[in-house]
Parts: sequence; C-alpha cells; structure tokens
Amino acid sequence: MGLSEAIKKVRSGELTDGTGLPSPGNGSNAHAVAPWRSADGIARLNVNSHLDWEGFRAWQEAHVVSEEGWNFSGGYLAATPFLLIGHNDRLGWTLTVNRPDLVDVYAIERDPSDPSRYRFDGESKPLEEKVARIRLEWGPFSWTLKKRFYRTLHGPALEARGGLYAFRVAGLERAVFANEELYDMNKASSFEEFKGALSRHAIGMFNVVYADAGNILYQYNALIPERAPGFDWKGVVPGNTSKTLWGDYLPLASLPRVENPASGWLQNCNATPYATTSSGEIPDPADIPVAAGIETYANNRTLRSHETFGSDESITREEFLSYKWDRRYSRRAPLYARVIEPLLDRFVPVNAHERRALKLLRTFDGRLEPESRTAALVIKTYGPIYDKQYEPEKAPDPRHTFRQAVAWLVRTHGRVDPRLDEVQFISRGAHSFPVAGGPSVLHVVDRHRIEDGKLVGTHGDGFLQIVEFPKGKPARATAVHQFGASSRPNSPHYADQMESFAARRLRPSWRTREEILADLESRYRP
Repeated sequence: MGLSEAIKKVRSGELTDGTGLPSPGNGSNAHAVAPWRSADGIARLNVNSHLDWEGFRAWQEAHVVSEEGWNFSGGYLAATPFLLIGHNDRLGWTLTVNRPDLVDVYAIERDPSDPSRYRFDGESKPLEEKVARIRLEWGPFSWTLKKRFYRTLHGPALEARGGLYAFRVAGLERAVFANEELYDMNKASSFEEFKGALSRHAIGMFNVVYADAGNILYQYNALIPERAPGFDWKGVVPGNTSKTLWGDYLPLASLPRVENPASGWLQNCNATPYATTSSGEIPDPADIPVAAGIETYANNRTLRSHETFGSDESITREEFLSYKWDRRYSRRAPLYARVIEPLLDRFVPVNAHERRALKLLRTFDGRLEPESRTAALVIKTYGPIYDKQYEPEKAPDPRHTFRQAVAWLVRTHGRVDPRLDEVQFISRGAHSFPVAGGPSVLHVVDRHRIEDGKLVGTHGDGFLQIVEFPKGKPARATAVHQFGASSRPNSPHYADQMESFAARRLRPSWRTREEILADLESRYRP
C-alpha cells in the first residue's frame, strides 16, 4: 500500500516526491471484449496478472467447489482465503494494480513548551511513546527496524531528519471486510450481484475488469480519502490542523467506471483509466479531484492495446489471443522517447562493438520475437530504465545502460546481436526453455536473474486464463501456468507447463465433474 516507501522517502529527505504512492513492483494486463465486438458473438476476458514466478507472491491455480453455490476457477496467492481472479459459470473478472495516493504524511508540530506533546488546532495534545518493529524493503533486500514511535490523531509518528512525521494509510479500518467482498464476488451469479459486491468498497485498491455473456465493465477501485483542497498531498502536509485530517473516502460511484461501452472493448494495463477504451464513454479527469492521485500516463501496454484490440472492430478468438501475446512496442512508447531516440542522437561509440550495436539499434522494428537479433540488446539496455518507470528522474542514463548491455553481450555471447532465444529463458530445476517478450510489451517478461550468461525470467506473465462466455452456456476457459501445479521438485507437475508457457499454448480448464473425473490423476478425501 506504499507505507514502507513513504517511510523510506521521509527518512531519506525526499519529502515531496510522491510519498503516498503504492510500490511500483507489480503489474498486470486485463482485456474484455463484448459480444458486439467479437466476431463470433462470444464475450472474452483476458486474466493476465504479472507477479513473481517463485515465492509467496507467485500465482497458484485452483478450482473451488462448495456445492453450496461457490464454484470458481482462477488464481490465488499464498494465505489468501479466496480466489482473487478468474471466473464462475456466469461471470469473470481480473485485477490490475493501480497507483492512487493511499498514504499521507503529516509534519507534526511539537509543543515548544513540552516536547512530549504536539500542537493541533491551537491545543496541546499528548504524544504516547511506543516501540515498533518495522519491515523495510529496498529492491531485493529487506530488514526489520526497531523504532520508537508516537501515537497521534493522524496515526503513528516517527522522528526523522530532525522532525516528527505521522503516517496515515487509507482503508485499514475496512480491511476486515475485504474478504467478505471477495467472497461475494466469487459467488455472484449476475452482473447486478457482482456490482453489489463491489459496492461494499472494502478492497483498498486495484482496477477491476469484468465480463459475462452480455456485459463488460471497468471499475477504478480504491479507498481514496476525501482530502481538503489547497494542500500538496503528494508531499508532506501540516499536522497541526484538522483541515488535513480527512474522515471519509470518495464514493466508488464517483471513481472512473466504464460499463458496456459502444466500442465493445475495455483494457487496463496499470496505467490511466482515462484510456480505458476507444469510444466516448471514457471518464473525464476533470470529474476527479487532483488530490486523488489517479494515474494520467499511458504505458506501452496501454498504447498497444489501443493499436490491437482498439483498431479491430470484429475480433476473432485467434486475434484475441494474438493481441494478448503481442510483443511489440508502439512508436509512441516511452522506450523510444527515453532510450532509443536519445541513444541515436547522442551516444558516441568508442569501439567496434559499440558501433555495431548502434547500427543495429537503428534497424530495431519494435518487436521482441525469438528470432530477433536486436531484442536482447534492447532488453538489457531498457531494463534498468524501465525499473524506474514511475520515477524517471532517477533512471540511469541510457548511454550508460547501452554501454553495459553491449559489454555484457560480447562477454557472454561473443557478439552484440545474439538471437533473443539464445539469451532469454524460463528455467526451473533442470528444465529450461527460451521465452520471448520483455518489459512493457503485452507479453511481459520484465525481471531477470543472470545465470550462465542467460537472462532467466523471474517476473511477468505467469498464470494466464482466457475466459469465454457463450450465451446460454456456462463460461469456459483455457489457461497456462508458468511452471506447473506444484512447487515440489519431485512432483511431475513441478515444471510440466513450462514448455507450453514458452510456446504460448493454452490448455482446457476443466470445470464439470465429468471433465475432471475423465482427466483425474489421483483423488483423496482429507
């Protein structure tokens, strides 16, 4: 929710740089096509979240049947009591990470006559001293800090850089009801029931993209405080006045929503809700307070969604799948403005390898396909810059990352232009397969570890589900997981889906008892 990021920024002195924004670490793609834009009249939903491929933040696939109305297929994370994305017989949805401003930082004014008290609305209030254990994260590293803090009306306050700062996180008091909302979403059997579940407004963040046989919906979901105008809510606000002490949230109905647009398609790929579709029903930014912190930028996945789904007025199933697996950069994408164009304008090669690489970059066609001889160079150059996509002022100089990329490719592959399928892999245990795609294309592979001269993917497209909603029939889906249904190395399902994942092959997702029994490997009763 951005609290650890806010604390880090306050402690480091970056007091006015988006202290309340959620961490940029994760992302997702979501697309819905209505029957009136589908060539065969069947609505479709792309359930395509991007998380870690290993560990507690990796997606797992499940099908839960209670025989009391709960029958849901989809994905969950470790320790979540309900499935978070997927479908039942009637409807489906997926979530993508959004970045509203959910954490506020207050400068607490100590009482000059008594440092154990603070000033609020002209009165002196007591500071109650406590000791907390705070988990901090910095890239791949984390540590626990024992820190003295104080209770204030605004929330816990910490001493930092000679001042006292309080932190307030939106939605904590509603978190207990979030699981009830998810349960109702899982069990909803109609569009109205699903919207009724969303109206609980207990889940703190996430875009929601929904589909059923006759409807599609986009909802920007967030518990955004009703903040007073006139303050810089992206930075630190005064804590000595009740004017900054908000009490309620913007109603869900006031946040960006697109329901059954005439265009017949919706998308969200972790960017602005003001580019949800291509017709006139998109929300108006003027209707939302600036202090809400709602995104206004468009990333490459948003742009390519418009150039694929948005440019095809009759989308076949095959086209839907090809658009989901798109591996191309738009010429309007940040890659060109932040990386390629500056390099072509200003990079000065100092050796033959760099001259060859610069010449190669001029021929780049924007595609990260297996056979591409430019893709590996682009991925290695762009990766460190892409990692700072939400803080571009902190991104490294592309001339530096380009020079590093050239040196690494020459050192590990003996040339600047190896094919991508010689460089980028998905690996688990003894299994390894080339995989295409890269950062911010619709087929996402955006984090790696380096292993024996290979870029081994660790984050991006993982569990994927394409759900179809034929009229008058139960929903059906095809799916794939990046590894398999088990994390145990001795299991036959530890890596049995990797080859299909790398080859972009989906398998049926069985739902009926008859389908499951016909394909059953083993059964047990706990």
